[in-house]
Amino acid sequence: MLSSADNSIPSLCSPNSPFSKGIERYIRRHFIGEAASFGVSPSQQLYTMAQIALASGRVLHHVYCSHHGYELDESYNSVDHTMQALVTALMAAKDSHSMYLCDIISLAICSLIVLRQSHAKQESFMLSPLDDLALQTSCQMIWDTAKISFHAIRGIDVSRISFIGMFCQLRGVYAAIDVSYNYTPRDDMEDMLFTMENFFRRWTIGVGLLKSIQNDIYEIREITPVPTH
Repeated sequence: MLSSADNSIPSLCSPNSPFSKGIERYIRRHFIGEAASFGVSPSQQLYTMAQIALASGRVLHHVYCSHHGYELDESYNSVDHTMQALVTALMAAKDSHSMYLCDIISLAICSLIVLRQSHAKQESFMLSPLDDLALQTSCQMIWDTAKISFHAIRGIDVSRISFIGMFCQLRGVYAAIDVSYNYTPRDDMEDMLFTMENFFRRWTIGVGLLKSIQNDIYEIREITPVPTH
């Protein structure tokens, strides 16, 4: 999910691969009690990331198979229900506003947006008013989470910023922008773009994705470009 802006590429590990199944078995066997919940303790972080990574993998696999006309391992409703349940649980977690869970929540919501957008395009139908509202709400949640995260880390040396966390936020923002009729907020963009530019200047990874976001923000949404820092 984090590797590309293209939602129609195959996942490295399909949901039915031995690696994915092995992680599922490990989770069931080793995470019990408090550890088997969403939170910020080391064991909870591992549990949370594993659950969201597996679910996002199911989304990417479903989108890829749908796009290319391959046989589906599970229905759209099944994948959507799983992802929605995880997003709901994450939002209800007591530490949902922590930096770590903000990143994971962005990835989970991003996966949900990608799944629903892809399904609507493949089936060539208009979303119902309720589904449309849910999609718009998801996009707004992505923006709100991203703005909070980028504001919090502005001024921090990029070597201390979570690499995976940054990509979770970046991929979420791109997914929200990709909703063609979605409202892109005009406020607080400077913190986000400033931090993104510094981060990818240091690591020289994800520059293409960053440029796509900048172009969409500046040209499609007609936001005045932020001066180069």
